[in-house]
Amino acid sequence: MIVALVLLFDMIELIRRAAAYPDMSFAVLLGMALLKLPQMVNTVLPFAVMLSSMAVFWQFSRSRELVIIRAVGVSAWQFLLPVLWIVLLLGISNLTLLNPLGANLYARYARMENALLLRKTNTPLSLAGNITNLWWYELIGNRQSVLHAERTCQDGPILYMRDVSIFLFKNRGVFLERVEATSGMLLKDGTYKLYRVWILQSGHSAAYHDILSLPTNLTIDCIREHSSSPETVSVWQLSSSIRLCQEAGLSTYVHRLYLKALIASPFLLCAIVLVAAAFAMPQNHRNARVGVRMTGAISVGFLLYFFSKITYALGQAALLPLEVAAWSPAVIMGSLGLAALLHLEDG
Repeated sequence: MIVALVLLFDMIELIRRAAAYPDMSFAVLLGMALLKLPQMVNTVLPFAVMLSSMAVFWQFSRSRELVIIRAVGVSAWQFLLPVLWIVLLLGISNLTLLNPLGANLYARYARMENALLLRKTNTPLSLAGNITNLWWYELIGNRQSVLHAERTCQDGPILYMRDVSIFLFKNRGVFLERVEATSGMLLKDGTYKLYRVWILQSGHSAAYHDILSLPTNLTIDCIREHSSSPETVSVWQLSSSIRLCQEAGLSTYVHRLYLKALIASPFLLCAIVLVAAAFAMPQNHRNARVGVRMTGAISVGFLLYFFSKITYALGQAALLPLEVAAWSPAVIMGSLGLAALLHLEDG
């Protein structure tokens, strides 16, 4: 039901965005909505767990099954433990199975969105078409380099560049030399091959070379993965992608934050179950005030969801440490759920 609603609303939004393009067919938009669906399911999964947990716990409480379970000496903690294990396994399955599928499909959706809705031929996900003013920082040993290319174009495993400038510095930012080339290529083996090259050094005459090769840690895969959204990279490939970009001296802050948030997501689902149990398992069913409890649970769920988005945004802006931004929603929600259950169960 929730998946159908997500698909419906996303389809409506795509139709609205495509209204300016008469050549867009309904079949293409439906395909785009289906490609985006796994990623959207991952977004609404915490709400689905919250509502499902409340429905299950409230049904047990309403049918007096919880009363019978407690009467035979089973505590709420013993009753909740199997549920928590199931939800934890659900979160791990979502992380290890659905996430790689969703990342692959979402990358295809992003390419279609760029080409069909945003009408962009310049997309960092595929490096298709020409990209103007490419800047790239790189750390090689004890030297730093800054690459600038006026235009680039990918053809297979090779990235062609025009009007290339490379600035080389020592480790402490001391200028070494500047390399100017009319054209060049980034080869698959990790080499810049430059043509019609001038090398400019302070205090030395300019040196000319017809062809010059320079080593680099930069690869097309590294450019693609660093430029793309982390949601388009599978959880199984994130670590290697982060390591590859770190070797090239590139910032991996957003990708590392996303990886840590993914690892924390199964525990966030368990924390949601604890909060749902605190609202849906009253000790006295006659004074349960169902509407108040349901409203309270949904409100707390939305507040914590927005809190998780705020902490994630602060983490992306490097205003919070990675661990705090990724783990604080699960820790805070779990602490609130445990405190409420301790109060209800043990007084």
